[in-house]
Amino acid sequence: MPTKVGNIFQQSISEILGSDLAQDIRASIGRGSYEYCNGVVCSTIAMDQLVEVESLNEQHQHAVTHPETWTLPQQIYISGDATCNLSCPSCRTRIFKINENQVDQQLRLGQVLKDHLFTNSSDQPIVLHVSTSGEVFASPLLLKFLSSIEPEKFPNLRLWLQTNGLLAPKFWHKLGSMVDRIDNITVTVDAAQRDTYERLRRGGKWTDILESLEWIKK
Repeated sequence: MPTKVGNIFQQSISEILGSDLAQDIRASIGRGSYEYCNGVVCSTIAMDQLVEVESLNEQHQHAVTHPETWTLPQQIYISGDATCNLSCPSCRTRIFKINENQVDQQLRLGQVLKDHLFTNSSDQPIVLHVSTSGEVFASPLLLKFLSSIEPEKFPNLRLWLQTNGLLAPKFWHKLGSMVDRIDNITVTVDAAQRDTYERLRRGGKWTDILESLEWIKK
């Protein structure tokens, strides 16, 4: 879906999901038009696998037929920070690092992100996925965001981490109380031997990733 409904750094989740545009996107599903979606790249539309409203459970039927209402999403993916300790050729041409002034800005943005997403308590199931654009353990923004969440306010909040693994042992403590909410860790190694790994993971060492994987396993 190429349409953006808002900016979480500038608006609350209520303002974004309650906006006229967000409501009309939900209404387009109820109308069956899907005019905001790209039917070429959406395999569900392209393969004619859309389901009837009547086949949905009660909660999802209500969401489709009452576009003026919304709940906090149950799957939240956080990306957008390209900061990383590696420069993998499949992803970038250089290492993305930030200077001291940018660190302060990142920390402020992390707090804003938390304030706009996880201020009001909720007992609904939420799975938080971090990060699909950079390295979570190299990002002051993401670490500030995660460590500032108060898990006791969200008893059914779970965390899924995606990482290249190398910085996990050093900065694991920066996840704060969220370490107890981790359900899944994906380590993107992308190689099975030293030469391949160090060619695909520029800046990474085979011995280091093996040590990190052993640490994460424990």
